[in-house]
Amino acid sequence: MEVSLATIILAIVFAIGIYKVVNKRMKTWMAYGSIPRPLERSWPILGHALLFRGDQAQAYSQLVRVASGIRDRGHQSGLIWMGSEPNMIATGPDAVGVLLRSSQHTKKTIFYEFLHPWLGKGLLTSDVEEWKYRRNLLTPTFHFSILQDHLEVMNEQAKVFLIKLEPHSAAEDTFDIFKYVTLCALDIICETTMGKSINAMNDETSEYVRAVYRATRLVQQRQNAPWLWSDLIYYRTKAGRDFTDTLKILHEFTRKMIVDRMHNYKTDGRDDTTRTRRRRLSFLDMLLAASDNGKVLSPSDVQEEVDTFMVAGLLDFRMS
Repeated sequence: MEVSLATIILAIVFAIGIYKVVNKRMKTWMAYGSIPRPLERSWPILGHALLFRGDQAQAYSQLVRVASGIRDRGHQSGLIWMGSEPNMIATGPDAVGVLLRSSQHTKKTIFYEFLHPWLGKGLLTSDVEEWKYRRNLLTPTFHFSILQDHLEVMNEQAKVFLIKLEPHSAAEDTFDIFKYVTLCALDIICETTMGKSINAMNDETSEYVRAVYRATRLVQQRQNAPWLWSDLIYYRTKAGRDFTDTLKILHEFTRKMIVDRMHNYKTDGRDDTTRTRRRRLSFLDMLLAASDNGKVLSPSDVQEEVDTFMVAGLLDFRMS
């Protein structure tokens, strides 16, 4: 049987590629060799990824169980392999202190890359230099007077939140408060970030609300599945196609909010502080002021930060 030269060359290239991957993995494995690992088996290529199958709640419970196991064995830190990526777990105060005081390991991991199609290179996902530039630019948006205005929004939404809880006050049975807290958080974050309430507590079927939940779930599922890390593979799966469709909903929503706010911003005038103050400054208003008509922040930069603060605020609220 004759073998073409092209086939031989491809086989050699493939073999070299496999060798480089395996060699890199072995070097990395040896470098982390002394760090405690979970007692559960780490599989070739997959690492410990199979431990974190299931929905978000199941994956989180497994992570807590694994971290507790490492801590109970007397260690303040441990190592989990997700595919070929080593992930450190801090299970004690001393280890946490070392990580928080360090300014060396600041590069974002591969897991943040899965957020790039959604959030771009905003504060959450950008590397050090871009993060410093954006952070300095956005510092004025966190001025005390601006945050003070947001208390009005929180108080207004808190009243709606209490109205939603009232039917349960006389009931003897327990109920799941998580849904109510999440929807309340979404209303607060939307209004303080974009200057518009989506009335999530009164409309649980909101397309944007469902899209946020769906995109969050899809990102976490991909993070826990090394076989889906390749864009070439992921966007040819049902999950990848669902993610693309979901992002269209999310981006279109924030894009429309930005366009509307830009129109109001130009109509009100940059120096008309009375009218701007009356309609209450949002994070988006401050971004538009900082953008200097696209000279400092482009429209896509503005959208990245709006999407970032919407998602980060909601996830922080839910985790709390």
